[in-house]
Amino acid sequence: MKTVFINFLNKEKNFQPDKKYFFGPAEAAEWGRKNLEHYSPDMMHWIPVKTLQALKIIQGCTANIWSHPKGPRGGKEEPGEVCEYCGKHTPDDKSNYFHILTSGLIIPVSISEETIKELSEAGLINDDSQGCFKIGYTCAKKLLGHRVKEFLVY
Repeated sequence: MKTVFINFLNKEKNFQPDKKYFFGPAEAAEWGRKNLEHYSPDMMHWIPVKTLQALKIIQGCTANIWSHPKGPRGGKEEPGEVCEYCGKHTPDDKSNYFHILTSGLIIPVSISEETIKELSEAGLINDDSQGCFKIGYTCAKKLLGHRVKEFLVY
């Protein structure tokens, strides 16, 4: 798993800040010495533990918002605040917001978009955030089962 990265100014991108991810500090140091004119070990950083913990949570997620037999929103095109899974109007007291990735994977809203972007840039996930969407509690329970409480923020 890629756990180390180097911050550097990329001459191929007009000296804009860039990051390159590596499987460990030895690989990062070797690349830095070989490819950067002014390499310093201070340029090497570890992916934060919080981010790696978020990765573990994401890897345990299997519910997909697009799994409804009729498609997204249950095949309905109703406007307004509706459940993203079934398409029914859902009162705020009977629904919650969940983070949904481009693949449709449902993850806890406690995982920030910045964390998702960092994991994606590191190549640890092949997804980006679509944002947070409303899912009715009944649908959430159907999709997430006994894990539904892990996804809720109170």
